[in-house]
Amino acid sequence: MKLFKLLPLLAVAFLFSCSNPTDTNPNLSTTNEDSPQALVIDALKQFQDLHDWIISGKPLGKRNALLKIEQTTADSIWIYGDTLTGGIGVVVTEKHSYPKGLLLITKNYKYGIGSIGGQDYPRIASITEKFISWDQYNSNTPETKVETELYAEDDNIVTHIKRYNKNGFVTRETYTFKEPIVTIDRGLKVVRKGNGTTGEILTLTYDANSGKLLTARSYGNASGDYDDGAFFTKLTEYDPNQPPLRVLRETKVVTLGKPNGEIWRIIERLE
Repeated sequence: MKLFKLLPLLAVAFLFSCSNPTDTNPNLSTTNEDSPQALVIDALKQFQDLHDWIISGKPLGKRNALLKIEQTTADSIWIYGDTLTGGIGVVVTEKHSYPKGLLLITKNYKYGIGSIGGQDYPRIASITEKFISWDQYNSNTPETKVETELYAEDDNIVTHIKRYNKNGFVTRETYTFKEPIVTIDRGLKVVRKGNGTTGEILTLTYDANSGKLLTARSYGNASGDYDDGAFFTKLTEYDPNQPPLRVLRETKVVTLGKPNGEIWRIIERLE
């Protein structure tokens, strides 16, 4: 087991509001990036990308951009820690890009949420903010903001979605996916579903042609064992020469953002 810390910092403010929830159970396939299915997929991808980034040893910290901006087409990416109001630790992925030569700053916050008063399911959350000018960025007034919370209930994925615009709160919605969310791309079949026994969200990747299970990822809240905001991601990789099904390696990362910009990481490997 290894414990690492890296720096530094950026202060963030959040707006919260109230609205009447809408409950539904959509099972329609769609490519709309704002659809509930797409938001769930994007939220899980944010956790997956962070896990892979940490395991690969890529740079962390506000001063360590993956790519430095030297021309208007170059992107810069930073990953650093922060906290929400109330002291909940978050890990922030901040990307500066110039699609079609226009500024776009995207900030994504990832964190875990523990059970509140024993009434709520422990869950993970992803918040994405988009800024289209430096004035918006400096005043922390994003053009759009979407908050996606995820947890497993039975073997379903339940998601609470809050959508904001630069004028404040817009809508709040709740969706229950009673069937797995399935996508097929480039010969891979990806199945996303809940695990009601463990409370984790699962992403299973299969060879679309042979049906062999290649990897299993799980995501969940870790605040019960660590500080508020901690979450874990786990990747299990399987031998593609099946049968029998055999684990090649397993990596679990517990991650927690800190207010001074640090990211605390605990990495467990089984190989």
